[in-house]
Amino acid sequence: MSDEIDRANDYASFANEVALKNYAQNQHSAKQRIIDDVVMCDDCENEIPLNRLAAKPDCIRCIDCQLAYEKELKL
Repeated sequence: MSDEIDRANDYASFANEVALKNYAQNQHSAKQRIIDDVVMCDDCENEIPLNRLAAKPDCIRCIDCQLAYEKELKL
């Protein structure tokens, strides 16, 4: 039983590390895009409005693509 718990803990730790790394990369990417005045949606490649970036600087999608993404994931 303890082996299963250890494996589950190892997996949870690994998943957390990956999630934090992805979050940090997205934060850096969003800041770099704002600095470079490149504020394009990753999905539709249209410009992300500055008011959206001001509200959520780490966004990678315009609001329409984000809503479609969340609907697809059923968030």
